[in-house]
Amino acid sequence: MSLTPTLKTPSDLFAKLERERYRAFHSRHPLHKADHLYNFCITSHAIKDFIFEYFKITDMDKKQLHHDVWNLVSELVAASEIANSSKHLVLRDNKKQKRIPKTKKVKNSQTSMVDVYIDETDNLHLRRRDNCPDYEIILMDETALQLHTFMNNVVVGEPISRIKVFLFQRSQMMNCLEAWNLSHNSVGCAVRTI
Repeated sequence: MSLTPTLKTPSDLFAKLERERYRAFHSRHPLHKADHLYNFCITSHAIKDFIFEYFKITDMDKKQLHHDVWNLVSELVAASEIANSSKHLVLRDNKKQKRIPKTKKVKNSQTSMVDVYIDETDNLHLRRRDNCPDYEIILMDETALQLHTFMNNVVVGEPISRIKVFLFQRSQMMNCLEAWNLSHNSVGCAVRTI
């Protein structure tokens, strides 16, 4: 039984992730922006388990395949590490030992923003604001991303598209191998995928 009446499907959780991204981007106070960053990362991290439960993926090998693919994307690693460190203060490995995060740093920064609006007489206005509070996420490969770029990459970025393609291709390959394995099982053949 779910205790979250508005979060019933993976699409619902992705929509929540979008709302967190919006709130972080539009927040003007650094503390509120940080809170929205943490909530965004926690939601992003929760999507994995939500997908496993929703689609009834219980096999540990299949789960590990997904985790291995997700761990190839620096932004997803950073989101998971930010989520877990905000929940638990420190990161620990499976043996409960402290571990050093792969993500190098999350630090205060500033950026410029442009407010765009139309007044009551339909005139378009652009207003630049400098020195707006922001955060910079330094990924495991030393890439520095401003908060908006980081969150955009987690939600819809090119690395996520590569994962979708990889998982689709991998699932097609697994289906073919399983079918081949079943058809050749009578002669004792086995196929191990890596």
